[in-house]
Amino acid sequence: MAVFSLVLTTVFDASLERRMETGRVPAAVRERVERAKLAAIDVGDRGVKAAVREAFVDGYRVVVWMAALLAVASAVSAGVMIERGSPTR
Repeated sequence: MAVFSLVLTTVFDASLERRMETGRVPAAVRERVERAKLAAIDVGDRGVKAAVREAFVDGYRVVVWMAALLAVASAVSAGVMIERGSPTR
């Protein structure tokens, strides 16, 4: 879980920064953004709100893909372990 949290916040921060740069958000507004709040950030600027929503989805999407890959790896690992452990007749 800690790794997922780290990945989510890292992707969120990078995506938010990129979106605020491309959205030409003024520096004064950027300074008011409390990144630790993630999706709960509210500075009153519509452009920032949209950037926050999209950045959170970017981070969440990466975490979901990681979880899916871990689930597949777990299933493959279980399949291999079960196959090795079954007696031959």
